[in-house]
Amino acid sequence: MMATTYRKKPIPSLENKRTLTSNLIASLAAHSGFSEEDIRKSRNHHQVFWRRLGIWILLKDYGWTHQAVADVFNTSPPNIFNSFKVIEKLLNDSTRRSSVLPYINKITD
Repeated sequence: MMATTYRKKPIPSLENKRTLTSNLIASLAAHSGFSEEDIRKSRNHHQVFWRRLGIWILLKDYGWTHQAVADVFNTSPPNIFNSFKVIEKLLNDSTRRSSVLPYINKITD
């Protein structure tokens, strides 16, 4: 039986990590109409969509690890992986891409 080894990527040590996450959460809150606390912690399906967008942005645009993003949103890395895959699936579907991409562009501007 062969053992599987996992490579752990280092958590990004950004000096402005706290500023970046607070600005991202503030932008998500401003565009969604929900409070920053709801974006971070609520499990309601309306807020989850916006949290998933934030997760996708941190993973894809900034190259953060799943653990680093999980710490921001107070959840586990497997949940981060699943959230990322949901947004990736929407972006890869040409008919549904327009339901997500404008929000990502607004949040990252």
